[in-house]
Amino acid sequence: MNSFHNQHMVQHGAEYDIAILGGGSAGYAAARTAHELGMRTVVIDGADELSGLCILRGCMPSKTLIETANRALAIREASQFGIHVQKYSVSPDRIIERKRELIDEFRDYRTEQLHDGRFDLIRGFGKFINAQTIEVTLRNTGESITLSAKSTIIATGSNISVANINGLEEAKYLTSDDVLDSKDVPASIIVLGGGAIALEMAHYYDGIGKKVTVIQRSEHLLTGMDPDLADTLQGAFKARDLDVFCGTQLTKVAITPDGLKRVYFRQNGEQRSVEAAEILCALGPKNVNYHIYFLVLLVLFCNFVFPLRVPVLYLQVLLFLL
Repeated sequence: MNSFHNQHMVQHGAEYDIAILGGGSAGYAAARTAHELGMRTVVIDGADELSGLCILRGCMPSKTLIETANRALAIREASQFGIHVQKYSVSPDRIIERKRELIDEFRDYRTEQLHDGRFDLIRGFGKFINAQTIEVTLRNTGESITLSAKSTIIATGSNISVANINGLEEAKYLTSDDVLDSKDVPASIIVLGGGAIALEMAHYYDGIGKKVTVIQRSEHLLTGMDPDLADTLQGAFKARDLDVFCGTQLTKVAITPDGLKRVYFRQNGEQRSVEAAEILCALGPKNVNYHIYFLVLLVLFCNFVFPLRVPVLYLQVLLFLL
């Protein structure tokens, strides 16, 4: 069943038990569960590709690069087990080709699931008219339809957040999206950030033999997790000759005379700097729809004050917080 057909199955003014904004992993899981509970369900998604952040540019593609790094590390450390590898090489082209092959399979399967008829799928962009009414602008035609839902789940994912660091824009930088689909691999890289995404990319680059420096603003890696876990991880990285700096304040970025990128930062009151061929900015994502919180707060407040007049707007926001 294609998206065009699904869009035209939905009539203007259609009524649902639940509407889900976003057809990624969270949105699909919610739609599947709602269907199993016998609820009339609609998923609204206007992205270029269906299946969501986790499959296309997040958890799944990053794991393909991690596995490549794991294999390379096993070769590097093979002599500890009496296996001597005289020479090996890394093919970035094949690394990315393999990633694309696997992700295409996952994407196609999820797209089929979204189209299999258990719930309606509208390829478009939704906005709230009120707590129970959503206006959807159809992706293909630009036409608008309205529908109503007793409850709504917001699962719109996140965008990459870039810190306001003096000189960063001028120096240029990579994001995780770039790394996950790039066949160009720098000889050295500075990773700004110490969360899951940053450390996955650091592991990948180090695994395939590149010089990696990690600069984390918080006092330890993996902000929000137990310090003893973070300390163990930091020790493992240092044992692999990664440079890791925590508890820093990023001050500026500049281009050196020989074309490298230099990052300046303060740590323990001391001004420091490191340089590399490239910078990866992985300082955490931001939610796609900040403005939605104002509507959410209003609806929840009204539900508390006038419980018989205003329905509750249920939330399931996919944030990928680090």
